[in-house]
Amino acid sequence: MLRYFQPSALLLSLLLLVGCASSNIRLKKNEYDNNVRFASNHLDGKRQKTKHVKKLETAFAQANKTDLHLIDSLQLIGTPYAWEKIHAIHLRMLKRQERVEPLLPLVSDDGYRPDIRLLPVREMAEDSRREVIERYFDQIQNNMQLARDGKKLSARAAYADIKYLQKKYDWDDPSGEELAEEALPLGTVYVLLEMENWAGFDGNTALQTFNFRPLSGGNFWQVVHRSKQSHTQYDFLAKTIMRSAWVYGESIDRNCSTVSEEILVRTETVTDTSGKVTYKPIYETATATICNITATKRAELTSDFRVYDFNTGKQLFSQPIWSTSSFCESFKTYSGDSRVSQTSGCRSSEYVSFPSDWQMMENCADDLRFRLCSLMSWADVRE
Repeated sequence: MLRYFQPSALLLSLLLLVGCASSNIRLKKNEYDNNVRFASNHLDGKRQKTKHVKKLETAFAQANKTDLHLIDSLQLIGTPYAWEKIHAIHLRMLKRQERVEPLLPLVSDDGYRPDIRLLPVREMAEDSRREVIERYFDQIQNNMQLARDGKKLSARAAYADIKYLQKKYDWDDPSGEELAEEALPLGTVYVLLEMENWAGFDGNTALQTFNFRPLSGGNFWQVVHRSKQSHTQYDFLAKTIMRSAWVYGESIDRNCSTVSEEILVRTETVTDTSGKVTYKPIYETATATICNITATKRAELTSDFRVYDFNTGKQLFSQPIWSTSSFCESFKTYSGDSRVSQTSGCRSSEYVSFPSDWQMMENCADDLRFRLCSLMSWADVRE
């Protein structure tokens, strides 16, 4: 691409801060675009005043000059991220030109003809798009060479760049998909997970429940096997040793109090000696016992989690895990006279439907599975 302007040393020094690639390209706002927008809005479908025509002429030229100046500086940097910035600037220039182009040719009301020079911005944007892909492709090739030499993180970086180009820059070259398919197994770690039960019957219950449901890996790049597969070269061995498993008995706590109230049961008609009639309320004392009931049950599963290098046997990580399951239900009961106002909403029975011991240990196994999924990230490469 032609260089229209020489970059200033100050601008270049600022742009040298452009380093690692990012999927979130942010451009500093071009200060002249507001003037372009303002002037074009006053010219669109209205009488062409000379001051607005001249304002558009100046702002459009200055906006393009600023962007081309910035592009020249970015070209000197030459990184994939710098070229992404260039492409984003080209798209901004294209949007600016699409705003101005329908207004041309412009002639003001006193005959002034502005010098508005259009650039081949569509071609420029397509060129910078191809340049982005080429720069990333070089980076992908370098990472793939390292991946073939056993660098799994390089394989993952190459895979991420390929998917990024496909999504953001519509890269549809078949070689990209071929490289992605090659990078996927090169970047994947294989983990053999062994589980040992030293916790007796309840631990065996938890282990059976655990075996019924699959365990996902810690991330996209991890495959976890529960049993050793032939023709699989494992990278890590993860061990979970269940040391104790307890289901604590069902417990019901009561806090009771007796409540008495005067209850109106009827009224009697009373006539005095003068013949005046009055009504006399008749009360009875009602008594009820109100109990606050709290029913609880708890289970606990303690385990050790360890990660080893599969080839050397060296322990890389160790952490205890406490998996718990708790049941708690609170309610009120009453006995005695149901007419007492405080019996409203109270149960007449203390019956509690406690979860079974099996269900409690199943919950512990689910909690263990959740914690293992997060800890499995330790079974991964750290290059």
